[in-house]
Amino acid sequence: MTPCTTTDLDWHSTDPDEAAACIALCATCPERAPCAADALARREEHGIWGGLDLNRHQSIRPRGRPRRTA
Repeated sequence: MTPCTTTDLDWHSTDPDEAAACIALCATCPERAPCAADALARREEHGIWGGLDLNRHQSIRPRGRPRRTA
């Protein structure tokens, strides 16, 4: 079982203390990398996914058109 399925934490909270607790639990999860990759692929905009706080780190998700290369 993963930590997110066995706790009562709000994984979509904007409270910094609750987000920190969620991220700490993610550090022990064997599904951390696939969870983060899946959330980024789905373009999740909120919540803690695979140890990433998508409420605050919006720059990790690509937006708009790709950059042009010369």
